[in-house]
Amino acid sequence: MSARPEVIAQKSAERHGLAVEWVDASSLKRWEQNTNRHPQSQVEKLARVIEKHGWTNPILVDRAGTIVAGHGRMDAAEHLGLQRVPVIRLDAEGPEAEALALGDNWIARLAEEDAEALQALVADLDRTIRDDQLDISLADFGLDLDALLLSPSDDDWGD
Repeated sequence: MSARPEVIAQKSAERHGLAVEWVDASSLKRWEQNTNRHPQSQVEKLARVIEKHGWTNPILVDRAGTIVAGHGRMDAAEHLGLQRVPVIRLDAEGPEAEALALGDNWIARLAEEDAEALQALVADLDRTIRDDQLDISLADFGLDLDALLLSPSDDDWGD
């Protein structure tokens, strides 16, 4: 990468503002070409997380209020009957916003999981949770603790 972090941060702030706004959920429009589908089980998990921990990731919308990223979070808000949702309004619309939406969906699929690091993190969290040092449940996120604590070499890993 050739761009300095402070230059990227300044350009982002100047272009998009990146301020969180609370808007009426009914004012948002769904991007009809969204290629991601969110099964009810995922929506319910997202809803549980939002209900217990609050919003940690706003919905991204274009200038016209069309969802660029966050359709699943919007589904969860509707599932909970929320009338207002947090958004970050991007300074983009039309083909540029569509390209951002497609890129957001596609790039997330390129992530690779480090099974050993995941197992170590889950084991640490499990110990902390069991010692009552943390008021959080991995089940809130739909994680099966027993499956995650299996050795990465076990046949059941990742199922």
